[in-house]
Amino acid sequence: LARVREVFDDEAVGAIFVVMPLESGKSVLLFLPAAQQLLGHPVQVLSGEEEVVLTYLGVADGATADGDPARTLVLGIGGGSTQLALGSGRRVQKVASLGLGTSRLALTFFGGGRIDAVSFAAAIASTRAKLGDEAPAFGPGRRDRAYGASGTIHTLARLLVDNDLAGPVTRGRLETLAARALAQGGGGA
Repeated sequence: LARVREVFDDEAVGAIFVVMPLESGKSVLLFLPAAQQLLGHPVQVLSGEEEVVLTYLGVADGATADGDPARTLVLGIGGGSTQLALGSGRRVQKVASLGLGTSRLALTFFGGGRIDAVSFAAAIASTRAKLGDEAPAFGPGRRDRAYGASGTIHTLARLLVDNDLAGPVTRGRLETLAARALAQGGGGA
């Protein structure tokens, strides 16, 4: 944080926003005062819903034309949560922030970095259950296009390229990548 402060000291920064998992609880109470002191600026924790709205607006600014009526889904998959936002142009219509992230799944189902068919199937079943009632509101019939905006999506795109599956991140390409990972026993795709 001290190095970050050096950057902020050179810029006109009014406030700093961070995102922390909901279960952080007591950690937030310890983190905020220390971060504000080290950074020399107010620090505000954003809710998952606030985060996804800002992410959606950032994607909309870069990917859609003003007045574009296309229904757009923006998906962010983090270590502790997954965010979904559906909207049109700069208007956000529906958001969801779910306690479903890559770190949680890895710790729960893939201890030791090994991927096997049983653990993979259990991870998929758990993910589907956690998506539960939210999934239909963001499904294919509700959107015209989808964008991924997270490090996880970037990593998946890079893994697809590295495995000669370049192109948009699609279900078919991800299933092929998963099959290769399973065939290698979790050593990577």
